[in-house]
Amino acid sequence: MLSNRLKTVASFITPYKKIADIGCDHGYLIQYAFENLNIESAQAIDNKPGPLESAKKNNIKFKKRIIFSLSSGLDDLNEEIEVIIMAGMGGTLISNLLETGLKNNKLENIKRLILQPNRNSADIRKAMLNSGFDIKYETVVFEDKYYEIIVYERSSDKVNYSSLELNYVQILLKEKPQQFINKINHELAMLQSIDYQTETIKNKIKELENILC
Repeated sequence: MLSNRLKTVASFITPYKKIADIGCDHGYLIQYAFENLNIESAQAIDNKPGPLESAKKNNIKFKKRIIFSLSSGLDDLNEEIEVIIMAGMGGTLISNLLETGLKNNKLENIKRLILQPNRNSADIRKAMLNSGFDIKYETVVFEDKYYEIIVYERSSDKVNYSSLELNYVQILLKEKPQQFINKINHELAMLQSIDYQTETIKNKIKELENILC
């Protein structure tokens, strides 16, 4: 029932036991975490009543251990939550929710952030600069397209990224896993197929070619 993309997202929950799924949709990720990852409790948050009701039905046997919140972003985040998950949203939306959460001290007790933007992942990295969190893991998965999964943990280090690292963080640039290489090749092919190439496109092509070197 859970896609490989979301299974990969869920794989980063361990060793923590108290999670919040922001934009929980039908609650399948929470259900999977209870059944496979031995979590203790969860908070399902969605700003639409329909998906939240669906999440309640899909998690009926775990309902005593789940807080269901009809809410926007992190506004009603329970203070016991250790891990925040945001998956399947745009990177700009995720970054806005995180910035608001940081401003309102909603992330004070959080140990890990698991983020899977559908696009605009650089917006997240920019928003999280000097946030007290740094990237611990990052990976790429392919489903119907390529998705990045970014995992943040608390860090006392001052974070500085180059413009390249804001788009493709150090972990992927250094390790170059196959799915990352596939993603870069895909982006490169799309840009090279454009008939009229502006200077911006030419610079982007050069950047991608350098990554592959």
